[in-house]
Amino acid sequence: MKLEFIGEGIRKDESDHYVFDRSADFDTDIIFLCKNTSGVKTKGNLTYYYGYEFNPKATRKQQEDFRNDIKHKFHDSDVFYSEDADRFVRDGIYRMDELKRLSDFGVAISTASFYGEKTLTGLMCQICWDEMPDRVPCCNLQLIKKMCKDVTFDEERARKALMNTEKYRDKRDVDAAIKNLKAQFEAEKRRGGLFKIKLYKPVIGRSGFIDFLKFPTPAHQKLYETLKEGTEVLVCEDFITSGSTVNEIIRFLNSINPNNKISVFVLINQMRDY
Repeated sequence: MKLEFIGEGIRKDESDHYVFDRSADFDTDIIFLCKNTSGVKTKGNLTYYYGYEFNPKATRKQQEDFRNDIKHKFHDSDVFYSEDADRFVRDGIYRMDELKRLSDFGVAISTASFYGEKTLTGLMCQICWDEMPDRVPCCNLQLIKKMCKDVTFDEERARKALMNTEKYRDKRDVDAAIKNLKAQFEAEKRRGGLFKIKLYKPVIGRSGFIDFLKFPTPAHQKLYETLKEGTEVLVCEDFITSGSTVNEIIRFLNSINPNNKISVFVLINQMRDY
């Protein structure tokens, strides 16, 4: 489905409200919106799509003020008129959709805590999710973290699996293998590392970790299975500053399958280089 957006220029009026002018861009506007300033940037294996850029002539203070206001006050009638901010966000998503179709993604991940969260990122994610096919599983960062950290080792399960092989008929060999697996596991937990089952040997002993994922619903299980197989992943974020949140998501996704192809939708590109 092709989405339509409205062009508009942004400036402040005498009452200190942001004005979204749909008729023309002014040289003094904070963001040019009649002119399409959306674009794409890449860094390593990541692709960033953004809906807008700041006017190069906008001061640092103007940029910071607008970023903070749209991030924290987009529902504040003392700052924005009517639903201007909502329409601005929606149009940014539609512009990014022109660059990379939402229907291309197999999974969508939000840094918001839940669907419909009253934050800028929450609004972005709600718009994206509403436009994506029903088959696409969506989740937040908290669920991805839970998938990766809630790991337990079932010693008896691993022991039974080892004893069913020719190599581990001797109880001493089984005990040594179990001891090694537990030592590896405890060392990783102390380091705070992400759980990567491929690190654990002997391979047959990995069956002790088979139940480490506790899925609250079939939809969550489908999400994990999709990520494990490898897919195109959409991450929604309002702004990229340090990039720490996106980097955290990437770490968790790579722990499931490093071949997942990740794209990030960013509302406004305010960095010269990601």
